[in-house]
Amino acid sequence: DKVEVRLVDQRQTTLPMTFNYDAPAVPTRIVPRTGPLDGGTVLTISHTGHRNVTACRLGDQVVSAVDHGFVSCVAPPAAHPGAVCVALSINGRDFDEDACVTFNYRPSMSVTGVEPTMVTEPNQTVLVTGSHFPRVDTLACLFDRTMRTKATWLSSNAATCEIPPAPPSTLDVRVEADVGDA
Repeated sequence: DKVEVRLVDQRQTTLPMTFNYDAPAVPTRIVPRTGPLDGGTVLTISHTGHRNVTACRLGDQVVSAVDHGFVSCVAPPAAHPGAVCVALSINGRDFDEDACVTFNYRPSMSVTGVEPTMVTEPNQTVLVTGSHFPRVDTLACLFDRTMRTKATWLSSNAATCEIPPAPPSTLDVRVEADVGDA
């Protein structure tokens, strides 16, 4: 609906202005529902209502959004693990706290060691130690940010990974998991 607003300046000239009142965007689903404390998780949010969402608010942090019929925004870093309300806005200021979906921040995974530290053949298994490894089917090791192999979860502090075929070199090792709706 449109509301007509008229402003009168000092010369008593009426200046017509238009103000739009639109129904809010109401989030209905969020994927993934969890992500690391250090942020960076790309969120996809389905919603009803207005189709021009410009911002997401996670807890008390506001981030920009892109709306293509579904909303995409990036989770900012958080200080503590736990659930936050994710609300949407069509003007970047007004958010409906009663209309939100939940996103859970979890501790960020870290790698503290790899054993053995040197191998002479590919396709060998290494033990990767660290912290906060989730027990999910999508747990993987990432070698030099490009070569991904499935990881076998041993505990929240350990996993094994097969080393991918690669020319002799020093490889950076990371552990990652798409925890999705787990």
